[in-house]
Amino acid sequence: SDGRVGEIGHVRVPGASELCVCGQRGCLESEASTVAMAAKMRAIGLTSATPAGLEEVLVAEHGNTAVERLIHEAGVSLGLVLASMCNLLAPERLVLGGELAAGGESLRTGVVESINRYALAAVADRVETRLSTLGTSGPVLGAVVLAASQLHADRVSPIGHRALPTHPA
Repeated sequence: SDGRVGEIGHVRVPGASELCVCGQRGCLESEASTVAMAAKMRAIGLTSATPAGLEEVLVAEHGNTAVERLIHEAGVSLGLVLASMCNLLAPERLVLGGELAAGGESLRTGVVESINRYALAAVADRVETRLSTLGTSGPVLGAVVLAASQLHADRVSPIGHRALPTHPA
């Protein structure tokens, strides 16, 4: 593998047609990334919107109906892709983090609408979707916790079973 696996940003969003940096059209990244959202905000007159400053713009423009609509639409696009992921992985919880999470409930409701519409009913009814309270550090902290929890997972065994040795005898 060349390391380019798990690229959810390059999953196609049904109905989307914007050109993506990867050369394809309709990727999630071209619809709901910080770059795409900053461009959409500049198009509605928020000339100071940049990918690096997106979180600050979202906080400052909270309540601006045009911005709320853009964030909701990004949530719908993200939810379309997550609905397929939910059908595949059946998670109990989705935590929305990163810069776009500063869009708050507008983002979350867009995601939930798509999951409810496009995921299997049994999956959609079970998954809880919430906003991260960790800001832009959330994804990194989550990865660290996951890695730490898996570090010694192979050495733990159910009661009554011997753990396999982790080194040659």
